Amino acid sequence: MSPFRFKQFIVKHDLSTMKVGTDAMLLGAWVAIPQNCKSVLDVGTGSGVISLMLAQRTQAEIWGVDIHAPSIEQAKQNAVASPWAQRLHFELADINVMAKECVRKFNLIVSNPPFFEHSLLSHNPQRNLSRHTITLSYTDLAKAVSDLLADRGVFAVILPIDSAMEVKSKWQQYGLQIIRQCEVYPKQGKNPHRMLLEFMREQDNPTIKQEQLCIRNVHNQYTEEYRLLTKDYHTIF
Repeated sequence: MSPFRFKQFIVKHDLSTMKVGTDAMLLGAWVAIPQNCKSVLDVGTGSGVISLMLAQRTQAEIWGVDIHAPSIEQAKQNAVASPWAQRLHFELADINVMAKECVRKFNLIVSNPPFFEHSLLSHNPQRNLSRHTITLSYTDLAKAVSDLLADRGVFAVILPIDSAMEVKSKWQQYGLQIIRQCEVYPKQGKNPHRMLLEFMREQDNPTIKQEQLCIRNVHNQYTEEYRLLTKDYHTIF
């Protein structure tokens, strides 16, 4: 598998459970960086692609964690080859354990998590790690984020549309309240298939910013809105 070339860095992802894809591109480009952001946590970092995207956008120290050792090793290689090696830290870690033991709090937490909850597993264990919630349920993710998020910190995630609608209210019990959401349409005329979400600590009567984004037009070309969102990363724009 060939490395994925961004404008300012390259991502090798042949050993990673999470390949470079549109979901990662969307989350890394869309998430708003909190003011005075000093620390970022990327949960389920895979090849480190979202961490690298955020390193390009902020001066913060960035930690990426994953339970798949080859992914972490590849993320470290990608970091060393990038302009931001000194600010990128990748660790083999279970986020559930980390939430109980880590004393550090993060101003921004991002995750492109596994999302199949009740579907059949494949015969490929690596694919199951990246796509099924067998090792990280949505509830576990919310609990861990609640423990690790700093005051006024932001948590951003990308989920299938059905899952997003379900967790928006459920995650309030963990002190996470939605402040921004974006319905993602794969193509003009199609139904939305993903939702980008941002949460903050629970607050009184938050204003929810609602957005929509369409990736491709009826001619199967990238839309202008997608081009504008990802223009600092995609080499084709």
